[in-house]
Amino acid sequence: MEQPLITHVTADNLDEVIAQNERRAAESKAAARAVLDIRAVGRSDRGLVTVVVDGSALVVDLEFAQGAGAVPSALGGAVKQAHDRAVLEWRRQVHQVAHDHLPHQADIAADMARAADAEVPGRVEHDEDDTR
Repeated sequence: MEQPLITHVTADNLDEVIAQNERRAAESKAAARAVLDIRAVGRSDRGLVTVVVDGSALVVDLEFAQGAGAVPSALGGAVKQAHDRAVLEWRRQVHQVAHDHLPHQADIAADMARAADAEVPGRVEHDEDDTR
């Protein structure tokens, strides 16, 4: 259960305020590290393309299956589909990090989740079964 944030500092509660802020800072740093460690993978339906994005949702790896070049007309769509799925997986992982690493900071966890949602461009196509 999240304890209320102490907003009125007095000589009597100074140690408690310091401890609370140190805990919040440690949780925030752990969440930031966890987001930076994210590697999210997306694959196209037919397995022609695999895309990996990092904690910034930037592409760090792009793999083509053997024979992918034999279907050049489908390759562009497969790259986009794999990328979209990787970005949606990145968003899911950011939401999970916010939930897992910020148990005492619902406000910051919600802000982190909203920021991840805002990073997913409107042009990303959501799969039918995509859930947040």
